[in-house]
Amino acid sequence: MFPRFEVAGFAITLVIVFLFGSRFKPAFPDLDPSVPKYEDEPPEASFVDDVEPPNPFEDAEAGDVFSQQPPEETGIGKLADTMNSTLGFGKVFVISMPDRADKRDAFSLQARLSNITFQVRDGVAGADVPAKALPLHFVQDPGATGCWRAHLNVMQEMVRENIQSALVFEDDADWDVAIKYQMMQAARATRFVTGQPEDAKSISPYGDDWDIIWFGHCAANTDPEHDRQFVVTDDPTVLPPWSRSEFIKPDMSAWEEDSDDYLNFQTRIYFKSSWNSCTAAYAISLRGAEKVVFTESMVPYNDPVDNGMGAMCNQHFLDFTCIAPFPTVVGISKPAGPSNRGSDIRGLENEQVVEQGWSERLMYSTRQNIPRILTGEEDFVSVFGTDDVAPMSLKDIGSGTGHGEWVWAGTRYFNEDEYKAVRDTDLKQAEAEADQEEGIEVGDWQSPIEPEREQGEHEVEDRTVGITGKQDGASKEGAAEVKLADGAGASGPESERESDSEREMLGHTPELLEAQPQ
Repeated sequence: MFPRFEVAGFAITLVIVFLFGSRFKPAFPDLDPSVPKYEDEPPEASFVDDVEPPNPFEDAEAGDVFSQQPPEETGIGKLADTMNSTLGFGKVFVISMPDRADKRDAFSLQARLSNITFQVRDGVAGADVPAKALPLHFVQDPGATGCWRAHLNVMQEMVRENIQSALVFEDDADWDVAIKYQMMQAARATRFVTGQPEDAKSISPYGDDWDIIWFGHCAANTDPEHDRQFVVTDDPTVLPPWSRSEFIKPDMSAWEEDSDDYLNFQTRIYFKSSWNSCTAAYAISLRGAEKVVFTESMVPYNDPVDNGMGAMCNQHFLDFTCIAPFPTVVGISKPAGPSNRGSDIRGLENEQVVEQGWSERLMYSTRQNIPRILTGEEDFVSVFGTDDVAPMSLKDIGSGTGHGEWVWAGTRYFNEDEYKAVRDTDLKQAEAEADQEEGIEVGDWQSPIEPEREQGEHEVEDRTVGITGKQDGASKEGAAEVKLADGAGASGPESERESDSEREMLGHTPELLEAQPQ
């Protein structure tokens, strides 16, 4: 009984398997031409990943990925890079003491609302810097010592990590809400002042021929040997003269009128500077960082970090190229509370408590406009409030655009050839006037050795004339004797003509000297 059921069950199983298998086509390559053979190329669809998108670097070559300079199509060195999250620089650093969480709070929020990415580098307490780590002759107070070391640490990192450029902030820095528009003009300005065309290829959008761009200074001095100026006109971010706190300022009389209306004072210039002070913000190139590390750490040195870099601007042996704007682009912010909260370098003995923070050396402070940014306001207020200056939109605040000029003797020139022609003429005239003041006429100038030579020639002439006269007398006497003796001899007029000929020949010498071109 049981074997019979087993046979029947086995038969039923075979039937089911046969019926199920007959519903499908055979999957043998020789029988089904739709199945690719081993040597056939697979269809394109087999390369598509249904889960992940295609690799964007599939067609890239190794040189494009691992080269130090990205491919040209990435926009390297383009002016538009000034609008990115690092404002066109390789890195953005902020120096802040580790225990100043309040300053880091404010800076972090300010940068986030401006879409700026940054890295924090710890400030240094001067007491923690050992004497062995100081350069020869370095004697500064602990605050200046720590500040010096903190900035040097950033530059050391740039040199060590091969960072091509960096924007360095101190943690109390504040900037205009339109900082990215300002940086676009700053890049154009740096190229012009250093003589690099805007369309020239470069690693940095700011060009490649600068060491430091001093965006946040408290003093700036122009280089008298450099006449190129980049002029940003109708710039709403420019403070009027009565609100500028820089203690050394360029002469702005060529662009500004004497007026009480702040709208007549909306010009910012960029120039090659010979000295700067304060380091609220500055950009530094890799080559600039190398020069600072050498000057302020490896050789005898005794200055605060900012004054040392400022002095380098006027020292030509390292060719330290400094660019500065005036009025400054980046200012500083002071928090509410005791007055000594604003500085980690020096405290104030007579502390005063302020109930509201403020910003200086800038017009439309990002920090003071944080509430408006957080609530989505489209207009921003100036540091003067709404009563004196009407709120403006971001587009209007950043509307200032610049152009290149050459300034000579207080006159602005927009054409380089015209500027050079006027300058060369003025220099020649000034040289001629200087010579006249010394009692020397340009056309009659003589070498100091000429009078001695002329005097010597006159003495020779006198002696020659005397000898000739004696010879003439002797000749006449001899001629008379000969004439008396034999009735023949040299005639007197011929001897006189020979003597005159000698005088004329000798007399030409000083005249020729005077007629020589000088």
